[in-house]
Amino acid sequence: MREIKFRAWSPTYNRMFKQEELEILPIRDLGRTDMVWMQFTGLIDFKGTPIFDGDKVMATYREWDYENKRPLDEVSSPGIVEWYDTEGMWGVRLGDPEGESEFWGMIKFKVLEVYGNIYENPPNS
Repeated sequence: MREIKFRAWSPTYNRMFKQEELEILPIRDLGRTDMVWMQFTGLIDFKGTPIFDGDKVMATYREWDYENKRPLDEVSSPGIVEWYDTEGMWGVRLGDPEGESEFWGMIKFKVLEVYGNIYENPPNS
């Protein structure tokens, strides 16, 4: 069974609250309207770091030559983990979050490495 975990970003306190901290916060703080909740995807990166919605990751995947039906070189690209409603799955948005980007399901990637999140390390930082 998949583990259900959350973390939350608080702009008021300018910090990320981990699951363990959320469990001991007073109820009045949990209901704050400025809290941004992020769900655990159920996956961990290659270093053992849990991957959450809003994480910034370096995604490594193998390009594919469809015409000759063979793998090409491995490519690494930064992206942001998101829930994709229309497909009902977690994935990574590669490219510029403000401009041109593409969304790929998690299964596409050979390696994911978490290196921050969009709240503590905004996309253009």
